[in-house]
Amino acid sequence: MAHPAAGDIVMYTPTRIVFAIASGSWTGKPARKKRPCVVLFVNPHTAMQAVAPLCGAVHKNAGWQRRDGMVVNWWHPILFANTGVPVPPDGALIQRQPIIITYNPWYSKPSFMSDFKPSYIWAGDSGEWVQHQTSQQLEVVGEYLRVDAGQLNHLVCWQSHWALWNPPPA
Repeated sequence: MAHPAAGDIVMYTPTRIVFAIASGSWTGKPARKKRPCVVLFVNPHTAMQAVAPLCGAVHKNAGWQRRDGMVVNWWHPILFANTGVPVPPDGALIQRQPIIITYNPWYSKPSFMSDFKPSYIWAGDSGEWVQHQTSQQLEVVGEYLRVDAGQLNHLVCWQSHWALWNPPPA
């Protein structure tokens, strides 16, 4: 199995409490299930990887919306290109374009992937570092869905912005 690379989407169970709190979790505890995460960086010396989790929007009477309690600036809207899935509302202090995640219909959907729905990606800081041993066991979505280098750089710029001007707790 190839190791995940920057731009890959992997299934991972995030452990940082700030993700739970900032996503509007009613328990305030880390996730107990695997969720799609984008690999942001791979450290060439340790093979550790930084990942940013995705968080789905919720459907309410007025359509797709952020979860109640979600920290607006730290969750960036996603456009799943070529899927017809709507981009959820943003509402951040600064106008920003959605991060584009490219869907490639020429590849089969992995059995562990759920259906597309309006979603956000973590942009509050550089994400969560995953140990090399753990990263070797991650399910990688592959060419079916990925973030290209330009969009990854765009996301990292927003992460740097919020980490400097409105940082989440460590």
